[in-house]
Amino acid sequence: MRPLRVMRTVYEWDVDMWDTDGFVQGHNLVLNYREALAVAALPNDSLTPHIVLVCDAPQCGRSRAYVVNGVLPVFFTDLDGLITIKVPERFHKQVSPNA
Repeated sequence: MRPLRVMRTVYEWDVDMWDTDGFVQGHNLVLNYREALAVAALPNDSLTPHIVLVCDAPQCGRSRAYVVNGVLPVFFTDLDGLITIKVPERFHKQVSPNA
């Protein structure tokens, strides 16, 4: 009998680089929110950085939570814009100005 394979949820910070048409032209995976801020602050003439927390979860697949105006949303959304799962509190604490 084979052992059960345990699927786990994986989170990662990313800085998506968007062109003027709103298409992602590059990714910069980082270890934490502080690194994401540093990458997003680097000069870039043609691309706009967007900080995003990416979630890979067995129950909903890949979903994203984009930081907008320094605020992380309460829920992740999938590529269709549908709400998937709640963003864990530990990530809200990382984004908090008091962190």
